[in-house]
Amino acid sequence: MENTQTLRPYNPIWTAGIWGIFLIAWTVILLNAASHKTVVIAEGTQAEVAEPQSMIAMPIPLKLLSSDAADMLYVPLPEGSKADQIYVENRYLSRSLDIHIQGVDREYYGVHPIYGDLSDVRDSGGMEQGGDLTLTLTFGSVREYRTVMNGNTLEINMLDPKDAYDTLVVLDPASDPDGICFGVASQVALFLENDTRVYLNETGEGRIDGEELQDFVRDSKADLYIALDLSSFEDVSKYGISAGINETWFTPGFGNPQLADALVRNTALRTVNRGLGIDDATEDQVLGSLELPAARLYLGAVTNEKERELLLMEEYQKRLAQGIAEAIREAKGE
Repeated sequence: MENTQTLRPYNPIWTAGIWGIFLIAWTVILLNAASHKTVVIAEGTQAEVAEPQSMIAMPIPLKLLSSDAADMLYVPLPEGSKADQIYVENRYLSRSLDIHIQGVDREYYGVHPIYGDLSDVRDSGGMEQGGDLTLTLTFGSVREYRTVMNGNTLEINMLDPKDAYDTLVVLDPASDPDGICFGVASQVALFLENDTRVYLNETGEGRIDGEELQDFVRDSKADLYIALDLSSFEDVSKYGISAGINETWFTPGFGNPQLADALVRNTALRTVNRGLGIDDATEDQVLGSLELPAARLYLGAVTNEKERELLLMEEYQKRLAQGIAEAIREAKGE
């Protein structure tokens, strides 16, 4: 017998219906996945954040709830919140974390508590400015933060700086009228790998000095302290790069003299300038108090007209920053 098959006639309406059901189901799956995906939230530091707009900031209620989630904080978010509406800012000099959130009702965090490990939280508060909220948590120690958005919750992992980075550097630019030291300091991190953290002692909020700076260097567990300054000589023909150290503090291996030598040598090579050597700066309040490799690098003489012109040039500042970065890598043994 002959085998025969009856073919079903092509029905465009039936076919379109099947495809429509399939597309609706696939869209639901995608939307569900999107609502539960984990997104890394943008993070910054004090030196990277723009100056706030001149609007009146109003305090808002902020509720906290302690839980046993070690080193974790959880910030609830309203339905429909998006990652690009959130910015996390590490204000390390004041040991604070700012969480900036757009488009949230000012009463939201009075009802929906931030919860997690509050053992190191010393203060908290919230402000509304121009329709956006800023939630601030102040800690008892310097912290690093890793933040992700998981569904409608911000998950913040609080880290000891030593657990977050291989090398920690406090970079302390002097406040000169032309902003030369800050111009150099602000570029150093650009020439370093991601495993090195630079804490810049100059932010939109200002700087810290004296005992407060000494406490920060110790609390951050920094591996290196580098101050940047400018020289001034009675002899206006004198120019060049030099450094000062505390000669009374000694550690085997890489110490103050080695750091100062690396700084002078690398910056002089990068700028094709001359090194003037290393001086005793034991009387320096900060250098005399620190027990870690520390040096004050003098970038050049502002009393020498030609060198001052160089110091004001953006390209020259960039080369100085590269030299400092190379000295830091040398200190790391690279």
